[in-house]
Amino acid sequence: MPPLESLPLGAEVIGLFLKQRRPLLMLDGIEAYSWREPRPTLKTFKNVSANEPIFDGHFPDLMLWPGIYTLEGLGQSCHLLGMLNGLLEFAEGRGVSRADTLKNLVNLHRLNRFEPVTRSPEQEAVLRALADEKAAAPAVTAALDVKFLAPVFAGDRLEFTVELVKRFDSLMRFDVRAEVRGRVVLKGTHTGSVGLSLAGREVSP
Repeated sequence: MPPLESLPLGAEVIGLFLKQRRPLLMLDGIEAYSWREPRPTLKTFKNVSANEPIFDGHFPDLMLWPGIYTLEGLGQSCHLLGMLNGLLEFAEGRGVSRADTLKNLVNLHRLNRFEPVTRSPEQEAVLRALADEKAAAPAVTAALDVKFLAPVFAGDRLEFTVELVKRFDSLMRFDVRAEVRGRVVLKGTHTGSVGLSLAGREVSP
């Protein structure tokens, strides 16, 4: 795994990338990211609250987080990694460095936290690119090969790590794992398609 750089982004910025909305947005934030080959990597997290609607029926007397929701969080993390890579390449092709694009994303996060940030043309370009990208970037899961190793309960913080390990034309294969307090609760591989099309131009993430 390449060294990861801190990338503190919240759900508001994640929502610019993903089409899912609550209660089916399974990511609360991004912690760290590396776009560098040979294994671009993303770390995300989900805080499992006792107030989650699913606990009304799964189960009333045992707040057991459904495994399918853990899988969905990993799938969304894979999609997010592919889209982040595509956005950086798209911006770089238009003269904005990868470091500056990531800085602009962090500034968007800070704006959502009411922190002082000076808006810039580069930030506006990032917003427009994200809107175009999300509109034309469906994610399709082609294959899953995972093992559930431990249960997850209300009050746990799920930490997802996804690594892009191979590309097969439009398909990408990821090594994935989910952890709670350093204990692996799920691990395996996820293969899917992330169609990236920014401003009418196909982009290879």
